[in-house]
Amino acid sequence: MTNSPAAAGNPPTVRFGRRGSRGLLLGFSGARVAAITGAIVVFIPSLFLGGLAAVSVTATFWVSLLLIAFVPWAGQPAIETAPTAAHYAARQAAGQSRFLVRPDRP
Repeated sequence: MTNSPAAAGNPPTVRFGRRGSRGLLLGFSGARVAAITGAIVVFIPSLFLGGLAAVSVTATFWVSLLLIAFVPWAGQPAIETAPTAAHYAARQAAGQSRFLVRPDRP
Protein backbone atom coordinates (compact mmCIF):
# COMPACT_ATOMS: atom_id res chain seq x y z
CA MET A 1 0.00 0.00 0.00
CA THR A 2 1.38 3.42 -0.92
CA ASN A 3 0.78 6.80 0.64
CA SER A 4 1.32 8.86 -2.49
CA PRO A 5 -1.34 11.46 -3.40
CA ALA A 6 -1.90 9.89 -6.81
CA ALA A 7 -2.74 6.55 -5.20
CA ALA A 8 -5.25 8.22 -2.87
CA GLY A 9 -7.27 9.49 -5.83
CA ASN A 10 -5.84 13.02 -5.94
CA PRO A 11 -4.61 14.14 -9.35
CA PRO A 12 -0.89 14.92 -9.60
CA THR A 13 -0.11 18.61 -9.21
CA VAL A 14 2.67 18.71 -11.78
CA ARG A 15 3.27 16.66 -14.88
CA PHE A 16 6.59 16.94 -16.67
CA GLY A 17 7.06 16.02 -20.30
CA ARG A 18 9.34 13.22 -21.34
CA ARG A 19 13.02 14.02 -21.48
CA GLY A 20 14.33 14.21 -25.02
CA SER A 21 16.40 11.20 -25.93
CA ARG A 22 17.59 12.26 -29.37
CA GLY A 23 21.29 12.58 -29.70
CA LEU A 24 24.11 13.28 -32.08
CA LEU A 25 25.68 9.82 -32.08
CA LEU A 26 24.30 6.66 -30.40
CA GLY A 27 21.95 8.80 -28.33
CA PHE A 28 24.79 10.89 -26.87
CA SER A 29 24.52 14.67 -26.95
CA GLY A 30 27.03 16.81 -28.80
CA ALA A 31 28.83 17.73 -25.59
CA ARG A 32 29.22 14.08 -24.59
CA VAL A 33 30.49 13.14 -28.04
CA ALA A 34 33.00 16.02 -27.87
CA ALA A 35 34.26 14.87 -24.45
CA ILE A 36 34.61 11.25 -25.59
CA THR A 37 36.33 12.37 -28.79
CA GLY A 38 38.73 14.53 -26.78
CA ALA A 39 39.62 11.57 -24.60
CA ILE A 40 40.26 9.42 -27.67
CA VAL A 41 42.32 12.16 -29.31
CA VAL A 42 44.58 12.28 -26.25
CA PHE A 43 44.70 8.53 -25.52
CA ILE A 44 45.48 7.06 -28.96
CA PRO A 45 48.47 9.26 -29.92
CA SER A 46 49.97 8.93 -26.45
CA LEU A 47 49.67 5.15 -26.72
CA PHE A 48 51.34 5.00 -30.13
CA LEU A 49 54.01 7.66 -29.52
CA GLY A 50 55.05 6.93 -25.96
CA GLY A 51 53.63 3.58 -24.94
CA LEU A 52 52.28 2.90 -21.50
CA ALA A 53 54.48 5.57 -19.92
CA ALA A 54 52.83 8.31 -21.99
CA VAL A 55 49.38 6.84 -21.36
CA SER A 56 49.98 7.01 -17.62
CA VAL A 57 51.23 10.61 -17.90
CA THR A 58 48.17 11.73 -19.86
CA ALA A 59 45.75 9.56 -17.86
CA THR A 60 44.53 12.41 -15.68
CA PHE A 61 43.35 14.33 -18.73
CA TRP A 62 41.63 11.60 -20.72
CA VAL A 63 40.16 9.88 -17.66
CA SER A 64 38.68 13.19 -16.49
CA LEU A 65 37.12 13.71 -19.93
CA LEU A 66 35.55 10.26 -19.79
CA LEU A 67 34.32 10.85 -16.25
CA ILE A 68 32.55 14.10 -17.11
CA ALA A 69 30.97 12.35 -20.10
CA PHE A 70 29.59 9.37 -18.17
CA VAL A 71 29.29 10.15 -14.44
CA PRO A 72 25.90 11.65 -13.56
CA TRP A 73 25.61 14.87 -11.59
CA ALA A 74 22.12 16.07 -10.66
CA GLY A 75 20.61 13.28 -12.73
CA GLN A 76 22.42 14.09 -15.97
CA PRO A 77 25.96 13.58 -17.21
CA ALA A 78 28.29 16.18 -15.72
CA ILE A 79 29.16 17.63 -19.13
CA GLU A 80 25.49 18.48 -19.72
CA THR A 81 25.08 20.25 -16.38
CA ALA A 82 28.39 22.12 -16.74
CA PRO A 83 26.91 25.13 -18.64
CA THR A 84 24.32 25.68 -15.92
CA ALA A 85 26.95 25.37 -13.19
CA ALA A 86 29.27 27.78 -15.03
CA HIS A 87 26.47 30.32 -15.42
CA TYR A 88 25.66 30.06 -11.72
CA ALA A 89 29.35 30.48 -10.79
CA ALA A 90 29.62 33.54 -13.04
CA ARG A 91 26.54 35.08 -11.40
CA GLN A 92 28.00 34.35 -7.96
CA ALA A 93 31.29 36.00 -8.92
CA ALA A 94 29.50 39.06 -10.28
CA GLY A 95 27.31 39.36 -7.18
CA GLN A 96 24.11 38.77 -9.18
CA SER A 97 22.79 35.87 -7.13
CA ARG A 98 20.52 37.80 -4.73
CA PHE A 99 17.31 39.70 -5.28
CA LEU A 100 17.63 43.30 -4.11
CA VAL A 101 13.86 43.65 -3.88
CA ARG A 102 11.86 40.80 -2.43
CA PRO A 103 8.92 39.61 -4.57
CA ASP A 104 6.57 39.57 -1.57
CA ARG A 105 7.40 43.19 -0.66
CA PRO A 106 7.06 45.53 -3.65
